[in-house]
Amino acid sequence: MHKLKDIKSKLGGSRKILFTKLKNGIIKASEIENSIYFHEIRERVELVCYLELILQNGFILHKNHRNGIIKYTRIDFDYLIKTEYRNKVVNIFLKKDSQGKFHVCNSIFYQSVNYVKNQRPLAILKFQLEKRSI
Repeated sequence: MHKLKDIKSKLGGSRKILFTKLKNGIIKASEIENSIYFHEIRERVELVCYLELILQNGFILHKNHRNGIIKYTRIDFDYLIKTEYRNKVVNIFLKKDSQGKFHVCNSIFYQSVNYVKNQRPLAILKFQLEKRSI
């Protein structure tokens, strides 16, 4: 969302707020398409809009152990979800809050690098999608 320099203030704020508004359907992808930078983030916007559907198709969860196992990124995250959408691998980066809930942190994109090479996935015992207010 940081690439939307030309319409960020018109849509109501920081990239975190825009991400949450888009994820929760408060702003539509069509509103973001007005940006001259939209072509740079088109795929990511699509993934955010279909996040709930993407996660219902099943996924693999990996923990970021912060010891260099998950490499090649500066994204601050606690867990990484690998899933598939439209026959492509998708990476969804998660942060865990102080209450133990997980939130998608501003990064979701099709895989260009295997961030979890040679790692064993975690088992998921309970999973519930929750819409968050801004």
